[in-house]
Amino acid sequence: MHIIRDLSYNERKQYYYDNRVVDQRNWYLNKATYNKKISRRWSLFIGLIYVASIIIVVLNAININGIPDFPVDPVTTLAASIVGWVQIKKYNELAVSYFLTAHEIGDIKEQFNYISSENDFLEFVNNAEKAFSREHTQWLARR
Repeated sequence: MHIIRDLSYNERKQYYYDNRVVDQRNWYLNKATYNKKISRRWSLFIGLIYVASIIIVVLNAININGIPDFPVDPVTTLAASIVGWVQIKKYNELAVSYFLTAHEIGDIKEQFNYISSENDFLEFVNNAEKAFSREHTQWLARR
């Protein structure tokens, strides 16, 4: 920390941009993409389980000789349990929240090009840290 404070204004400005703003934006984009991918996988899996339960119901209804009735209750219970679990994990909600924060950080990144003084830089840092803090606070509230 002392080493960074000893850097020149332009070096500190660039260091903050590279190691904080860009890093945070990449982190949020990666987490958003990951959560969106997981959300889609679970949605597909749940859909397949529901399709399987519909097939079981149809097979039971047409009552083909030699094919025993399959219990549909465990399959629908499994599907409902997974839906509940996915709702608790809130993958899609997290993905949207992280994409929004990444977009907000992207807007803040653009302000970097217009910094012309130490006061502008301090305001830039303040705005960036507010964006990081806001998402972190929302994340804590969701837990």
